[in-house]
Amino acid sequence: MLFLYGHNLHQVPLNRIVFPLIVILILMVCLWAALALAVKSLSLSAALTSLFLLLFFVYGHLFSLAAGLPLGQHVFLLPVWFIALWLGSRFCLRGCSRPAFLNRFFSVMGTVLVLAALLPVASAGLRRSQEKRTASPHRPLPLEPTELCREEPRPNIYYIILDAYASGEILEEVYGFDNSEFLDFLKSRGFVLPGPGRSNYDMSLMSLASSLNYQYLDENDYRAGKMDYLLSMFRENRVVKSLRELGYRLAAFDSGYDNTELRDADIRLSSGWSPGEFAAELINFTPLPPLLALLGGRGYEGSLQYRAHRERILYAFDNIPETARLEGPLFVFSHVLAPHPPFVFDEEGQSIQLSDYYITGDAADYLERMGITREEYRSYYVGQLKFINRQVMEMVDRLLENSSSDPIIIIQADHGPRSEYTFCDLDCSNPAEGLSILNAYHLPEGGAEHLYPGITPVNTFRVIFNHYFGTDLELLPDRSYFTDWEDGFFTFRQVF
Repeated sequence: MLFLYGHNLHQVPLNRIVFPLIVILILMVCLWAALALAVKSLSLSAALTSLFLLLFFVYGHLFSLAAGLPLGQHVFLLPVWFIALWLGSRFCLRGCSRPAFLNRFFSVMGTVLVLAALLPVASAGLRRSQEKRTASPHRPLPLEPTELCREEPRPNIYYIILDAYASGEILEEVYGFDNSEFLDFLKSRGFVLPGPGRSNYDMSLMSLASSLNYQYLDENDYRAGKMDYLLSMFRENRVVKSLRELGYRLAAFDSGYDNTELRDADIRLSSGWSPGEFAAELINFTPLPPLLALLGGRGYEGSLQYRAHRERILYAFDNIPETARLEGPLFVFSHVLAPHPPFVFDEEGQSIQLSDYYITGDAADYLERMGITREEYRSYYVGQLKFINRQVMEMVDRLLENSSSDPIIIIQADHGPRSEYTFCDLDCSNPAEGLSILNAYHLPEGGAEHLYPGITPVNTFRVIFNHYFGTDLELLPDRSYFTDWEDGFFTFRQVF
C-alpha cells in the first residue's frame, strides 16, 4: 500500500489510504489469530501471516513483469504462486522450533520493505512542508453577494460532465464515426454547440477545477500546494459558493472517481458503495481477480467492480431528471465516467468486460495493460459512446418534461479521448484528440446569444453569471494546455 501511494503522490491524497489500511490491518489480525489457534503458536502464526501478505501483494507485480511472456498468463502464474505459498509455509513449519529466527527474518524483511516504500513519501512530505513555508495555496473565493442579482424565479442549473466525450470533428476524423444524429437531437431540444469544442486542460481534476472557478489554474500555486491546491480549487469552487449565496442547493452525484466528488453536497446521490480508485488499484496487486474468476466464472471480483461502475453510470442518467421534482433552485453536478474507459457497454447497452482487473486508466498505458490495439480501443469507445448517446437523449427529454421552468443545462466533457495519447509526452500524443470535447449549452431566455465559436469551459460560468445573475465578468482568452511532467511537478504547456 505504501509502495502504491508513494508512486502516486501527485494524484492521491494521503487520506485515500486510511480506509484500505484499516481493512488490511483488521484482516491481518484476524488471519494471525486464526492461524495461532490452528498451529498453537503466536510466533509461527505471525511468520505464516507475513509470508501470506508478502506473496498476496506481490502477485500483481509478477503478473505485470511477466506480461507478454508465455508464463505471464494466470493459468501458469497462479499455480506458481500456490507452489511458492506451499513451499514458504513448509519452510516456516520446519522452522517452528526456532521461532525467534523466523520472527527476526520477517521483521528485517518487513522493515526493509516499509522503509523503501516510505522513502518517496517522506521525501515528498519534507519538500511539501518547505514549499508551504514559502507560499500558501490559492483559495477560491465566491463572488461578492452584492454582485449577484437575486431576482426570482431562479432556474435550476445542470452541469453534466461526460468524461472523454470527443467533439464531432474528432469523432469523424480520428474515429471514423458520424455523430450528427446525436448532435442534431441536442439542437432540436434547444441546445447550442459553439464548436469546435475544446477543453482547457487534458486531465479531469484540472479541467473541472478550472471550469468551476471560471479561471485558469495558477502554476505557482499548484507547485506550492500540489494535489491540495487542485482539490481545494475543485471542492471549494467559486460556482457552488456563489450559487449558495443566491439560495441554491447543491445536488451532486458520486462519480466513482474520488477526486471529482463533491462530498459536501446538500443532496448527495449515489448508486451505492464501491471501492475508490486507489483501493481498486490495490486489489489489482493481488491474485483476487483471477482467483475469483476461476471460482465465479467471469471474474467475480472484477465483475463486482465493473458492475458497480455500470450501475453508477445508469443511476446518474436515470436520476438526473428526477432532481427536477425536488425543491429548487438547485445546482446539479454529475461527472459521468463514460464514454471514458473502462469499456463496460457495447452499443446495444449489453455488459462487456475486457479484463478481470478493474482498470480505469486511459491512453497508451490503458492499451498496454488491457492488451488491445489502438483500433480496438476506438471500436470499443465508439460502441460505448453510441449507448451513452441514447441514455443522454432519454435523460434530456425526461429532464425537460419534469422541469416546471426551463432549466440551464450544460453537457460538457472534461477532456477528449486518448487513442493517440501518452500521458506527459507531447511528442507521442495528439493534443487535438485529447483536448477535443462535446460542448453543448441549453440556455433559455436569451442566454445562448452570448455564446461564440470556440468558447471553452473556463468561460462557461462567466457567460451564465453575466446573463442570469447580473455580474460583469470579463471573458478570458480561450486557451488549451497539455499537461507535462517536470522535476516532480505537472507543468502546463499551451498547445491551442
